[in-house]
Amino acid sequence: MIAVGPGDYDLLCWASHTRQNVGLPIRNFVLGEVLLNFVQLASDVFNQAEPLPTHLTFLLSLENMTVDGVPCSLSSERDNIRFPRWGETKTAPDSTITSRFQIPFVEMDAGRVVYELLAQVYAFFGFNHSEMPYVAEDNPKRITPKSMFISMEG
Repeated sequence: MIAVGPGDYDLLCWASHTRQNVGLPIRNFVLGEVLLNFVQLASDVFNQAEPLPTHLTFLLSLENMTVDGVPCSLSSERDNIRFPRWGETKTAPDSTITSRFQIPFVEMDAGRVVYELLAQVYAFFGFNHSEMPYVAEDNPKRITPKSMFISMEG
C-alpha cells in the first residue's frame, strides 16, 4: 500500500503561515494523524489477507522538503494547542527524511509502529525520543488517537 500527499501547506504544513526565508514548518499533529490513519488502514487491510503476512514493513519518506533551498522544520511542542508552553523547533539537516520500521504481523500495533517511525524522524531533526509529543501516558512507546488529543478534564 502506498499513500502520497503534499508536504506543503496543503497537508503537512496545513494552517501554518508562510514566512519568507523559512522552510516548511511541518505540523507534527498532522504528520502523526496521517501516519496513524495510514498504519491503521494497512493493518485492517492486511488483516483480511489470505494468507496473513508474516511481517509488515512501513516506510515514511518525506522528499524535497525545502523552500528555495531552506530545509523544513519540526517542533517538539504539541501543535494542536492554542498557546504553546514548551518545546523547541529544529531545522532538518537534509531535504529528504526517511524512516522505516518492520513488525511481525502477529505483534501488529499501529500505535507502536507510528511511535517507531516518528522516533526516527525526530532523531533525524536532532531530538531525543523523550521530546516527542503525543506519546501515550500509559506506554511511552506508543502514539494513539487518544494520546494525540489533549484531555479537557481536570
